[in-house]
Amino acid sequence: MIDSDGAVRLSVRDVTGPETKGVPLLLVHDAGAGGLVSFDLPNASVAADFARAGHPVTIMSVRGWEHSTKPAA
Repeated sequence: MIDSDGAVRLSVRDVTGPETKGVPLLLVHDAGAGGLVSFDLPNASVAADFARAGHPVTIMSVRGWEHSTKPAA
């Protein structure tokens, strides 16, 4: 979890492989599902595939999704 504006906290997950020589990637989901469900399912993880290819990968869930702070409204 990282702190954002005020009391807002965003859920992030870092996925790192054995070598991180590639460009960093930030994976942000669309409105259909949260970040972990979109990019890091067991046995079907595109984040792990990128990490094995040498990219440092961070998955972020926007406000209101998964463990990120829910909006007040």
